[in-house]
Amino acid sequence: MLRYERKCLCCGKEVGPAMILKEDKDDDFQIPPNGALAFVSHGNFGSAVFDRITGCGRLEIYICDECISKPKGTVYYVEPQPFKRENLFVEIFDPKKHGYDYNEE
Repeated sequence: MLRYERKCLCCGKEVGPAMILKEDKDDDFQIPPNGALAFVSHGNFGSAVFDRITGCGRLEIYICDECISKPKGTVYYVEPQPFKRENLFVEIFDPKKHGYDYNEE
Protein backbone atom coordinates (compact mmCIF):
# COMPACT_ATOMS: atom_id res chain seq x y z
CA MET A 1 0.00 0.00 0.00
CA LEU A 2 1.24 3.46 -0.87
CA ARG A 3 2.13 5.58 2.14
CA TYR A 4 1.55 9.23 1.39
CA GLU A 5 1.67 12.61 3.02
CA ARG A 6 -1.62 14.45 3.21
CA LYS A 7 -1.22 18.03 2.07
CA CYS A 8 -3.64 20.93 1.77
CA LEU A 9 -4.80 21.31 -1.82
CA CYS A 10 -4.57 25.12 -1.53
CA CYS A 11 -1.34 25.86 0.35
CA GLY A 12 0.51 22.54 0.39
CA LYS A 13 0.80 22.41 4.20
CA GLU A 14 1.06 18.87 5.53
CA VAL A 15 -1.93 17.71 7.59
CA GLY A 16 -1.46 14.57 9.64
CA PRO A 17 -4.02 12.19 11.08
CA ALA A 18 -6.15 13.36 14.02
CA MET A 19 -5.00 10.34 16.02
CA ILE A 20 -2.55 7.47 15.78
CA LEU A 21 -3.99 4.06 16.55
CA LYS A 22 -0.66 2.27 16.61
CA GLU A 23 2.84 2.96 15.37
CA ASP A 24 3.81 2.18 11.78
CA LYS A 25 0.20 1.93 10.66
CA ASP A 26 0.20 1.90 6.85
CA ASP A 27 -3.42 2.93 6.39
CA ASP A 28 -3.65 6.00 8.63
CA PHE A 29 -5.31 7.83 5.71
CA GLN A 30 -8.57 6.26 6.91
CA ILE A 31 -8.34 8.39 10.07
CA PRO A 32 -9.72 11.96 9.71
CA PRO A 33 -7.08 14.67 9.21
CA ASN A 34 -6.02 17.00 12.01
CA GLY A 35 -6.65 20.70 11.35
CA ALA A 36 -8.20 20.11 7.94
CA LEU A 37 -11.27 18.90 6.09
CA ALA A 38 -11.27 15.83 3.87
CA PHE A 39 -13.30 15.71 0.66
CA VAL A 40 -14.05 12.47 -1.17
CA SER A 41 -15.42 11.96 -4.66
CA HIS A 42 -16.34 8.72 -6.34
CA GLY A 43 -16.72 10.60 -9.60
CA ASN A 44 -19.26 12.79 -11.25
CA PHE A 45 -21.26 12.24 -14.42
CA GLY A 46 -20.20 15.60 -15.84
CA SER A 47 -16.46 15.19 -15.21
CA ALA A 48 -14.15 14.39 -18.09
CA VAL A 49 -11.32 13.84 -15.60
CA PHE A 50 -12.66 11.31 -13.09
CA ASP A 51 -15.89 9.33 -13.13
CA ARG A 52 -15.67 5.80 -11.73
CA ILE A 53 -18.64 4.02 -13.23
CA THR A 54 -17.32 0.66 -12.13
CA GLY A 55 -15.07 -0.25 -9.23
CA CYS A 56 -14.76 1.45 -5.92
CA GLY A 57 -11.92 3.95 -6.43
CA ARG A 58 -12.19 7.50 -5.17
CA LEU A 59 -10.35 10.80 -5.09
CA GLU A 60 -9.48 12.45 -1.78
CA ILE A 61 -8.39 16.03 -1.21
CA TYR A 62 -7.66 17.95 1.97
CA ILE A 63 -8.06 21.65 2.72
CA CYS A 64 -6.55 22.98 5.95
CA ASP A 65 -8.64 25.00 8.40
CA GLU A 66 -6.75 28.20 7.60
CA CYS A 67 -7.44 27.94 3.85
CA ILE A 68 -11.12 27.00 4.24
CA SER A 69 -11.55 29.99 6.57
CA LYS A 70 -10.07 32.39 4.00
CA PRO A 71 -11.09 30.93 0.63
CA LYS A 72 -9.87 32.32 -2.69
CA GLY A 73 -13.10 31.16 -4.29
CA THR A 74 -16.65 30.59 -3.12
CA VAL A 75 -17.36 27.99 -0.45
CA TYR A 76 -21.02 27.13 0.00
CA TYR A 77 -22.70 25.89 3.15
CA VAL A 78 -25.54 23.57 2.11
CA GLU A 79 -28.07 22.15 4.55
CA PRO A 80 -30.87 19.75 3.58
CA GLN A 81 -34.36 21.01 4.39
CA PRO A 82 -36.49 17.89 3.81
CA PHE A 83 -39.78 19.30 5.14
CA LYS A 84 -39.67 22.67 3.42
CA ARG A 85 -40.63 23.72 -0.08
CA GLU A 86 -36.99 24.43 -0.92
CA ASN A 87 -35.14 21.16 -0.33
CA LEU A 88 -31.79 22.82 0.28
CA PHE A 89 -30.67 25.83 2.27
CA VAL A 90 -27.61 27.33 0.54
CA GLU A 91 -25.45 30.27 1.60
CA ILE A 92 -21.87 31.47 1.31
CA PHE A 93 -19.89 29.72 4.06
CA ASP A 94 -18.88 31.99 6.92
CA PRO A 95 -16.88 30.05 9.56
CA LYS A 96 -17.67 32.55 12.31
CA LYS A 97 -21.44 32.30 11.71
CA HIS A 98 -21.24 28.54 12.22
CA GLY A 99 -19.17 28.80 15.39
CA TYR A 100 -15.73 28.22 13.91
CA ASP A 101 -13.18 30.95 14.40
CA TYR A 102 -9.82 29.80 13.08
CA ASN A 103 -7.01 31.64 14.82
CA GLU A 104 -3.50 30.76 13.76
CA GLU A 105 -1.33 30.64 16.86
